[in-house]
Amino acid sequence: MKQIRFYFIGLFFAIFFLPLHADNYRIFAYDGEDYTVYLGNFTDSYDSNSIWNTYGTYGNEYSSKSIWNEFSEYGNEYNSYSPWNEYSSHPPIIVDDDWYIIDYFTCGYRASESMRKLLLFIKEHYDEVASDPSAFYDNVLDQ
Repeated sequence: MKQIRFYFIGLFFAIFFLPLHADNYRIFAYDGEDYTVYLGNFTDSYDSNSIWNTYGTYGNEYSSKSIWNEFSEYGNEYNSYSPWNEYSSHPPIIVDDDWYIIDYFTCGYRASESMRKLLLFIKEHYDEVASDPSAFYDNVLDQ
């Protein structure tokens, strides 16, 4: 049953989230003055700097720079710089190689509808996704 659920969720995100599936997108967080804190790449689970790589710095749940560490500045849902804070005034951004802002990486109002839906879904299943982001990427986003 879980596999079927992942299939339909993957199909949904493949349709609505396809424009953000790129190899050169990076996530940056606000540091109080500018968006200079690198939070990892928005790439596949094999990239060592990807937020989806469970064993990388930005994809594991124990790193202070990981959005998956609920005790870190960027993984705590109450922190104003976290993607999980729906009311954040300075949520993380996704940029391309030319620093063009592709989207806000947040489940709040500043993000596109597809990004908001993705992050709200992840937030709802945070513990499961945070413990193994690679599996979530491989089973849901990489369909």
